[in-house]
Amino acid sequence: MRAERDAGRAAGEELAGVRAKLEATGEKIQALMDVEMSLKDSFKALAASALDANSQQLLQLSQQQLENQQRQATSKLNEKQTASKTS
Repeated sequence: MRAERDAGRAAGEELAGVRAKLEATGEKIQALMDVEMSLKDSFKALAASALDANSQQLLQLSQQQLENQQRQATSKLNEKQTASKTS
């Protein structure tokens, strides 16, 4: 009888230990999932920021190119008008 009680007590203690480990593992998994979500959010924010900066640079370069072409076209038009007046 005593051996059965000791075995039951040992099994109960082992079960309590396993439950504690399982709970700790669950908490670790939740912490890892929280970190994953945080990293995803950070990456999205960084990617959006980089894309915005790249878009701004592309827009600025395009505007500069357009202004340059407009100046060249205006200059050529003025040259042609001057040439036709003198002819």
